[in-house]
Order: sequence, then C-alpha cells, then structure tokens
Amino acid sequence: MLYRIRNGLVAIPASIYFQPNVVHTRGFETSYRHIQCNTCMYNQTFFASAITLWNTLPVDVCQLPHDSVKAQLNTVQLM
Repeated sequence: MLYRIRNGLVAIPASIYFQPNVVHTRGFETSYRHIQCNTCMYNQTFFASAITLWNTLPVDVCQLPHDSVKAQLNTVQLM
C-alpha cells in the first residue's frame, strides 16, 4: 500500500503522511523519516510500521515498476 501511495496509484496524498529522509545515506531518496511515537498503540498503526518496513527494503525493489514489485517482495526477507 505504501508503494501505491508513494507512486500516486491511490487517492492518498503522500506528502501529508511521508517526509523524505534527510540523512544522505545509500538509498536516501527512497526512504522516509520515521514517525516519532509516544505510545505503543500509535507505533502499531499503518503509517508508523509501514515506513519502518519500507526503509528496510533494498533500493532496487523500491524503484521497480508497479507490475514487478509484488513478485520481488515475495523474495525479500524483512528484518
């Protein structure tokens, strides 16, 4: 779902929910700043957990075209 939001495939504006990561490391152009959560309940919401998972993806998977993403996600081991 984050891929769809990021690429404008759904009517959810990415700029409201996702802030680009300002740290210049490998893959920084595809990563987002972590949402600071003060409660465990908010930490388990979609946006907080999706950003954490998205930032662990390899850069080449984040930049794939829409039809290839699903197949590649099945081969990636997260955390």
